[in-house]
Amino acid sequence: MKFTKMNGAGNDYVFINSDENFIADPNGLSVKLSERHFGIGSDGLVLYGKGEANESDLKMRIFNADGSEGQTCGNALRCLSRLAKDEDFVSKDALFATIKTLSGIRRAEYWGETVRILMGEPKIISETDGFTLVDVGNRHAVRFVKDISERAKAAAKAVSEKYDLNAELVKINSRSDADVYVWERGSGETLACGSGTAAVAYLASKRGLTADTVKLSLPGGTLTARILGNVVSIEGETEYNCRGEFDI
Repeated sequence: MKFTKMNGAGNDYVFINSDENFIADPNGLSVKLSERHFGIGSDGLVLYGKGEANESDLKMRIFNADGSEGQTCGNALRCLSRLAKDEDFVSKDALFATIKTLSGIRRAEYWGETVRILMGEPKIISETDGFTLVDVGNRHAVRFVKDISERAKAAAKAVSEKYDLNAELVKINSRSDADVYVWERGSGETLACGSGTAAVAYLASKRGLTADTVKLSLPGGTLTARILGNVVSIEGETEYNCRGEFDI
């Protein structure tokens, strides 16, 4: 079975065309392929194909490294949008594409080599355990900190596991720059999280901590988030890691 491995700011996924390959157990396959010593190694598995007529250009399902299915993923959306052009799922001249996820249709915009994803309108849910819960199609627990310490990281892991969601720690450096640490549901500590950066940027803007455009530095790279009215977008570079084949 053929695969493509890509990453956005170090958040890496194995992509498989589900139109060409029948996968009976995508949950188990994600666990197998994501294992970094005996598999391909990734934060999860993405199955993609052509969307239904008059609904979307593409469709996508995402599975975390532990096999659980995710609602959406900003970095996987950015990578898939680039892959879709390269594999002629959308026209080389297309300015945008639409992608169906479990959390709804997302729009990808092409700005040269950069892909911008419109993540929709986030919703602030509640406060719990010192974190603010934000829904951007999947749920995030966000905490602003003076220092991203080991103690704070342990708290992020704890709240993620307790409520089965993603968690982010945020250190504000200026109104246009912040550092972000991520603990993802089903994958653990990752180098970046696209939907997480959308949640962070939205909450920071609402609290007056940052401007409507902010650069978010993560361990794997930098993403730019923009508040466009009530909608949040994320953008940044994507990379191919490798292509290959494997036997199930």
